[in-house]
Amino acid sequence: MSVSLSKIGKVLIYITLLSTPIYNIFEIISINELRFTQSSIETPVYIKLIKDTFFLILIFIAGILIVKKSRLKLNYIILLMILFVLFSAIFTLLTTQNESLIIAGLRWAIPFIMILFLLNTRIVDDGLQCRIAKIFIFLFLIAFILQLYQFLFLSSHWGIYFYGFNLRNPGFFSIPQTMAFFTIVTMYYSFVFIESIYLRYLILFFFGPISILLTASGTGIIAILLFYFLLLRKRIKQKTFINSSIFLVLCFAISFLPLISGREDILYSFYYRLLIFKRLIIELTEKPWHILISTDFGAGTNSAVLFGSSLGTDFGFIADSMFNSLIANTGFFSLIIFLIFILKLMNYTNNALIIFSMYFLFSINIIIFESFPMNLLFAINTVYYLNMQRNIKFQKRLSLYEHRL
Repeated sequence: MSVSLSKIGKVLIYITLLSTPIYNIFEIISINELRFTQSSIETPVYIKLIKDTFFLILIFIAGILIVKKSRLKLNYIILLMILFVLFSAIFTLLTTQNESLIIAGLRWAIPFIMILFLLNTRIVDDGLQCRIAKIFIFLFLIAFILQLYQFLFLSSHWGIYFYGFNLRNPGFFSIPQTMAFFTIVTMYYSFVFIESIYLRYLILFFFGPISILLTASGTGIIAILLFYFLLLRKRIKQKTFINSSIFLVLCFAISFLPLISGREDILYSFYYRLLIFKRLIIELTEKPWHILISTDFGAGTNSAVLFGSSLGTDFGFIADSMFNSLIANTGFFSLIIFLIFILKLMNYTNNALIIFSMYFLFSINIIIFESFPMNLLFAINTVYYLNMQRNIKFQKRLSLYEHRL
């Protein structure tokens, strides 16, 4: 029974990923008609909630497997983050009586909850990852074709590129930087889990870079350069040289981002997120308890902004960054714990360094827990590498025990 439930969980993940293009279909139409705004809901909410329903069903399946197994493996950092979520939600509900805010916050926190549950099942394994890689490449090629169409034929929502072409092309996403994030994750899966060398290199060095340039995403451009350097780092013994080279090249690239992307104001987007971060830090002096527990749980989410827009109220703000979102939703200390957790994951393997460096980088200007399907993949890859590290430690202990015998 447990095996069949694990298979059902895997199939559910495949279906969830394959449904990715439907969640922003009306936003894409509105972008073409120049009436799209980030605070508007074009695609009906019941369509957007399909993926959340899939998430909850997956957590429910994992819960059944845990009960049947009668053993719970705990990761204390994840457990601590969930406690931040729980207490912040309780105190926010007591102080605001705003159920919509709590729903937005819980929706934001689903990846943390999913990690805790999936960690105690056999759903995440190499077979799952290899199939996800194939699904991602299939989805990426669809999105890439849409990007080319948008570049050549669509009216521009974000501006005009050279010769009148569309400047920023989001594929089947509503925001170009989300497409850049999706492209980078596809490149990671191509590199790690695709056996065909021809397909792997085609995605890594042809389609991937073109897609990033079509998004005109500053974070995407920096991410792909960092991605290539981390690939080189796996093959070069002189780690000090490659690490210093990464720093110099990234600094050089940042200074030329306006020229590379065609966006003169591109550096302002980073500055804008820094201003939000500064405002949140200043607010800590007014609400010192927000260092440990937030009483604005859910306010720093895209869901709160969308809910508020649809209800004609204003109870959320555009955080535009995972770091800002963590401070607003669960307090400053949760940001520190999250950064420690990401850095710890980076140190597991070279491949873990690649994927979690990308998640860290995109956390600067995306709320990664609300960026589907990358939020689901964050949970899956976290569980994948935590299990791998646990198995490595087990093998070392077993080897030591056998040596003693």
